[in-house]
Amino acid sequence: MTQWFVTHPSVLTAAIALSLLWLAEATVPFFLHRRRRGSHGGRNVALGLMNGTLRALFFPAALVLVTGAAESRELGLLRMTALPAWAQAVLALVLLDLAGYGWHVACHQWRFLWRFHAVHHHDDSVDSTTAFRFHAGDVLIGSLVTLVAAGVLGLQVQHVLLYEAVLVPLSIFHHGNIRVPQRLDRVLRRVIVTPSIHWVHHSRWVAETDSNYAGIFSFWDRLFGTLRLRDDPAQIRMGLDGYRAADHATLRGCLMTPFAPIKSLPGRDTRARAVRLPAPVPRRPRGLADHPLWPGSPSELPPGAGPALGSIWIRTATRARIPMTVVAPWECAVP
Repeated sequence: MTQWFVTHPSVLTAAIALSLLWLAEATVPFFLHRRRRGSHGGRNVALGLMNGTLRALFFPAALVLVTGAAESRELGLLRMTALPAWAQAVLALVLLDLAGYGWHVACHQWRFLWRFHAVHHHDDSVDSTTAFRFHAGDVLIGSLVTLVAAGVLGLQVQHVLLYEAVLVPLSIFHHGNIRVPQRLDRVLRRVIVTPSIHWVHHSRWVAETDSNYAGIFSFWDRLFGTLRLRDDPAQIRMGLDGYRAADHATLRGCLMTPFAPIKSLPGRDTRARAVRLPAPVPRRPRGLADHPLWPGSPSELPPGAGPALGSIWIRTATRARIPMTVVAPWECAVP
């Protein structure tokens, strides 16, 4: 385990990136007036060290076993190509990042995975240390995904090491609370994920939380239509509505989050130019409770669930319970 920590290239690149970003955040921060950097950063780094130690107990041996088995049986997509070693390394980097994109989407769409991934998202003061803020369950399942990808693609150990050596410092960078010149940001975000892209992903508003999933290359979000940009990033409210300070601002709260009810709420749109339509005023149809499409009478709804017409509660992966006003389709006026 000690040898894995010492020899893994991502340990060195992470240490350098975190040191530089920590100093930059103190010198040229984008979000001002943030306090308690020490306790906030210490908590996130503590989670990272715990997860790294746990991962080192099984991942190196499992990676050698998987890659060795694939090599001995001549399995894997990369072995079907006649590419030189350097080209295989580049292709492995791109394909592992694609697998990471798919894994990240799954964490937002599947409720079981979101329970663990919410720990990363309920940080309301995102900075470079947030790159280490994950629950152990998130890290363990993600490691299994990496092992499966390594076997299917026919990767070598050095391919995974290269991927993590690139991913970790870039993750520290795009979580960083730093002011990047707009021209430079526009150039960089054509290829890689920049802070202005990833801040949107950490928004409290669910439409923005469920976007910008890429880890290294930003073109995955463009390709799959999940890219969102903000021209007013200073207005982004980060974190998750529904979680209290005891949940997100303590080490115990972070560790216990997956085992408590999902509390995340949909949040609200904070865009300065957001188009806000007035809420419709529904009319109550006669005999609504007897209609076959009506899910239940108003007396069966949760207390304070909505207007006289009634409401239903739906569940999504990233948000626990969302109240939605029921408007009977036969009562909707078509303009």
